[in-house]
Amino acid sequence: MSQKHKAEQFRDLHHAEAPLVLYNVWDAMGAGSLAEAGAPAVGTSSWAIAKAHGFEDGEEMPLAFAAQIVHCIATHVDVPVTADFEAGYASDLRQLRASAEQFLRTGIVGVNFEDQIVGGDGLYSLEDQVNRIQTVRHVADDLGIALFINARTDIFMQAKPTDDLEHLGEQAVARAKIYQRAGADGFFVPNLDNEAMIATLCQEVDMPLNIMSLDPNMDIAKMAALGVRRISFGPKPILDAMADFRQRQIV
Repeated sequence: MSQKHKAEQFRDLHHAEAPLVLYNVWDAMGAGSLAEAGAPAVGTSSWAIAKAHGFEDGEEMPLAFAAQIVHCIATHVDVPVTADFEAGYASDLRQLRASAEQFLRTGIVGVNFEDQIVGGDGLYSLEDQVNRIQTVRHVADDLGIALFINARTDIFMQAKPTDDLEHLGEQAVARAKIYQRAGADGFFVPNLDNEAMIATLCQEVDMPLNIMSLDPNMDIAKMAALGVRRISFGPKPILDAMADFRQRQIV
């Protein structure tokens, strides 16, 4: 399947009758296993890839190494692959363009692109994140890749227990609408499990909503009824795999 065909297929999966479920992987063998089991697409987890190779998450793994692993995954399977691009391994737009080009040449057709300032405090301003999303979009266009940009907001990841959920939701909606105008295709809200707020975002945001769950037995039908179009499991698969690995230790 060509990269163009994969990109078209991946975009269509966000508008199918059932939500797209991505069980995040960290290597080519895992991707191949999922594809053989019938997964229509594969997603990576930056946390899992980093931990599996002795690094901490948060762009601690060198970009070239991360891109090499993603390339191995993307070329090992004949299904669409979306990769966790974190915050683009750059704050400067020129550096972001270079890192995006390196990442997109791996064969992927989608990225998670977050708005947190890696190594700093808080989130990028709306203006800055618009410029960053547009930069990634321009790189994809220049390479002829119909890239699915899953714009991630860390509003809920960085929230304090005392923060007002409704206010956080309003901020999320505002960011989603602006990110969409900048060129995003989907909206990713990790660390949000409040069903009422999830439903509100699905109603207010005119992009497929992606939630992340650490419960492999979550009620997917319920999430679909709320309007969720994509569900991913982040670090949960590798945590489960390593727990099983420890249990099998022969003393």
